[in-house]
Amino acid sequence: MEIKHRRVVGVRSSIFVRVFEFAVGEACNFKHDYVGTEHLLFSLLREQDGVAAQVLMNLNLRLEDVRATVLNILDEERETEKTVEKSLVRIAGALEALAESARNPSSRSP
Repeated sequence: MEIKHRRVVGVRSSIFVRVFEFAVGEACNFKHDYVGTEHLLFSLLREQDGVAAQVLMNLNLRLEDVRATVLNILDEERETEKTVEKSLVRIAGALEALAESARNPSSRSP
């Protein structure tokens, strides 16, 4: 299904426009007919000049690792039909674990 969007008019922040366009692109890549929080998260992290990407870099996290972790959780949650809130809690916990692992490389499992 195709997601139709219009150019955002009157927005001063070019980062916002790029993030939103990335989110629409992410949704299209997954063949979703909506832009959800997962698409916004991926697009925020993808925008190298944005705060979210800077936080990731400061934590020594890679976009690919975050993306893989979130997608695994979403796939598991879809299979078990758990609620969005539970998914978000699991994603937050997984991101915290990734950040801890990046801060303490010796604690990573082989």
